Amino acid sequence: MDWDRLSGSEKAAVFVLSIPQAIAREYLNSLDDKEIERILSAVARFDVVPPEIQMRVMAEFREAMARREIEMRGGADRARFIAEATLPDERAKRVLDRLGEEDKRIEWTLLPFSPQFIAETLSGEHPQTIALVLSQLPSDRGASVLEHFPEALRSEIVLGLAELESVATEILTDLEEGVAELFGRPPGDAAHLGGTEAVAKLLNSVDKAASSSILDGIQSRNEELAGAIRNRMLTFNDLVCLSDRSFQQLLREVPSDRLVIALRTGTEEIKKRIFANVSKRAGDQIREDMELQGPIKLSDVEKVQREIIEIARRLEAEGAIRIEIGGGGDVLV
Repeated sequence: MDWDRLSGSEKAAVFVLSIPQAIAREYLNSLDDKEIERILSAVARFDVVPPEIQMRVMAEFREAMARREIEMRGGADRARFIAEATLPDERAKRVLDRLGEEDKRIEWTLLPFSPQFIAETLSGEHPQTIALVLSQLPSDRGASVLEHFPEALRSEIVLGLAELESVATEILTDLEEGVAELFGRPPGDAAHLGGTEAVAKLLNSVDKAASSSILDGIQSRNEELAGAIRNRMLTFNDLVCLSDRSFQQLLREVPSDRLVIALRTGTEEIKKRIFANVSKRAGDQIREDMELQGPIKLSDVEKVQREIIEIARRLEAEGAIRIEIGGGGDVLV
């Protein structure tokens, strides 16, 4: 067990294994379910915790503890015991059920490792294989791993991720086994795949310069696919995060009749922003037109929303507004 590679959840797991049951109960009950799941997942992963790791963890938690030159043992049974002994019955069952689900995913297999280590370990694999692995990670986690690959390889990986449709179960099983072998964990079942939506979420989470470079690389090989990814990276409802100045600049370019259509599936938040940035008279007219408007096909609403997004993209290209999605907080300004 390497101290430098221990995550916060793993350190918390060592802490829980080190303290009396009554204190463990009080500590776990102060956390939310997701935090508890992560800690107990780490407990289940542990085999032996060396004494020096235990002592460093306890020092980090600022707890007084006598030096003990013994080993602690974890494992799934120990995780279940801690949950059942320290949590109310229903909560323990809920957490342990989720723990079992997580234990079957590549996401779980890679959880103990840093993004850089994951990228370095996978760097010799085929880009399509890497894409399949990243498709089974949360978008922010996948983005962190992606950033550690060379720029040329990143485009290949994202292209492969975007082109994922369906994959045979046996391929996913082989992938899980391969990842388990690479990272030294028992295999489980595979999880969800990618597609343009997954790529958009992932690219929204990386640095804007890196995101643009990756998209340029994809566009040079598949213009249609790059366009589909760009459309998913910015939605009509995302425009709510524009500053008032930028929002007003955008509204000057959009005819009110197009706004009426676009707002059919708009969130309450985007509606509030629009009404807050138009005159009272214009706002009343939009509300009246929305009430009088008959049924409209969803595809027509989405088409108008894409038109407005394209206007926003054009204004950004002209320097009239600036759109920032991903890298540094996912904020539009």
